[in-house]
Amino acid sequence: MGDELRISHLARLAIAFPGLTVLANVIFMVSNASKYRDFGHQLRVAMDAAQNHQPVPVVTVPSQGAFSTLLGLFALAALVVECVWQFRAATAARALRLPAKRSPGWGVAFWFIPIVNFWMPYQAIRDCLAPNDPNRPRVLRYWLFTVGAEIGIVLTVIAIIISTPAGVVLAILTGVSALGILATAPQVVLSITAAHRAAVNP
Repeated sequence: MGDELRISHLARLAIAFPGLTVLANVIFMVSNASKYRDFGHQLRVAMDAAQNHQPVPVVTVPSQGAFSTLLGLFALAALVVECVWQFRAATAARALRLPAKRSPGWGVAFWFIPIVNFWMPYQAIRDCLAPNDPNRPRVLRYWLFTVGAEIGIVLTVIAIIISTPAGVVLAILTGVSALGILATAPQVVLSITAAHRAAVNP
């Protein structure tokens, strides 16, 4: 429990950071929509050249430059903190004899396994709370916003390459999911920490 408490303040920021990352990306994409349309044109030209056995031109990918690198480094650091917090929280939940579908280690590992990372990390975080805990729906809301943002950012990239208006619509929807992460993620950490503290000191 002590290890979980020591990292909980930092974990509240880390678990919300993906929301900031997604917001930054959709803002960049919308403000540089013409570059993405040009990128789509370059892709089509390159594919046509390859199919006709002609020299394939170099394709220029839109980039945020140094800001993108810095954002990526912060996102990686936030992911590490979030995984450490989740492991410690799940370990504390196990010590409190709360039922769980996954071990603390597997709960973290599932973040990095394609397909299952859409629901198993959610189960691991949810199981840090007792089955009858009223805050479990809060974890579900946070997770739905997270999955929505992850899928939304991919669809936004595809859409904005094809059509700027469609890309803007999807960017707005993705941005709403990102704001949802910012609103719900810190509360997930607070709820789990409070529940564990109350169980240890009833």
